[in-house]
Amino acid sequence: MAASMEYMPSGDEPQKEAVLAHFTNGRLNIDEDGTCTKAPKFGYYCNKNFHDPRDKNKRILVGETDKMDYVGYNYGLKASQSNALCKYMVGVLDKKTGKMKVYDAQYFIVRPKLDNEEDDVEEKPELSFIEKNDILTKAFGSSKKKRAVESRLNSKLEVDALGQSMETAVQQAKAQSQQITRIPGDQEAESVIPPFDAKATKPEDVYKLQDIISDTQMESLKVLATELISSTENQKSESKHLLYISHHLYNCLPTDQLRKETMACQLLYLHYLVILYHTKARSLQRKSIFPDETPAFIASSLLEIFTCEAISPDSEHKTIRYMSARLKDRLLSYILVLCLHIDRFNMNLDLLQKDLKIPKKKLLVYVNSLGCKVARARTPQDPQRVTLPIPLTFPEKARQRKRKK
Repeated sequence: MAASMEYMPSGDEPQKEAVLAHFTNGRLNIDEDGTCTKAPKFGYYCNKNFHDPRDKNKRILVGETDKMDYVGYNYGLKASQSNALCKYMVGVLDKKTGKMKVYDAQYFIVRPKLDNEEDDVEEKPELSFIEKNDILTKAFGSSKKKRAVESRLNSKLEVDALGQSMETAVQQAKAQSQQITRIPGDQEAESVIPPFDAKATKPEDVYKLQDIISDTQMESLKVLATELISSTENQKSESKHLLYISHHLYNCLPTDQLRKETMACQLLYLHYLVILYHTKARSLQRKSIFPDETPAFIASSLLEIFTCEAISPDSEHKTIRYMSARLKDRLLSYILVLCLHIDRFNMNLDLLQKDLKIPKKKLLVYVNSLGCKVARARTPQDPQRVTLPIPLTFPEKARQRKRKK
């Protein structure tokens, strides 16, 4: 009889599936006739929620022997990474008829489960009534109630965010070694203050310009910088630029062509930093928050440095972009340091304060946290000037005075 093959789909019936198991610590003992000596007792479990496409295919394979217990998953971190890329099948050949039946199969990497292995479950502290209610709202509440809970929690966290973040940044900076501070990997995002060199003998060496704007970013801005210089020389309209940028374009550009292009690149980069600083949380979800002419590398690098991504509470398949209070403080510190370099460490604070739309007292907190000094204006018409004295010193943490009883 001619050989033939028939596919037997399992559909939503787990009992029709074949099981493939790979033991990580050894192999089963199989005799010459193909039978397994002391075969483990296996249990096969499936998720009962067949209506949810994310859960209906989840399976767990459990094996038990006299000396060891085994467990395998086809989902999660302990599952084989190839499960999402491959589909496994098992063919059963009837040698008498020559027919083969092909069944859907699940593949498991089976690992030993030690008796003394503790489950990764931490004891959760007792929750208050409000915290329990918030958990229920996040799980089963409407979108409107979920947004209300998130808004309330965010407001609670941002009460003392500015003071705490700046005090922490100052303490971190003072605890660093005297060498240039560079925090690798994910820890870099934790620093509000840019990398610095406390032993530098020149202001421009304290905060390196390359740590604020890289050579690659400068190179990507050269074409736009040339156009900006050309338009500035041919037009006298300052309306489309920030006050700080307009002042430097029309009054402070160097005569040397190379230095002129360098300042123009720095002013463009400052322009994009301020745009990102003023971007609201809802606008961060747009595909592009920068002007159309912004180089793609600049846009992507700024979003990577000063924003984060998280899974939306409304949908596990949707990611949202956000800027935490700490990242916004970091962005403002980078803006201030870049302006110090542009002004050769004698910065006009009044122009920048109007562009940033920040109260003067609040802006001075950030300036002082960088180790800068603010000179008092001699007359009301004179602007406040910011300098960076050498050696670099950070402000002492304010001591709380105890009230006398």
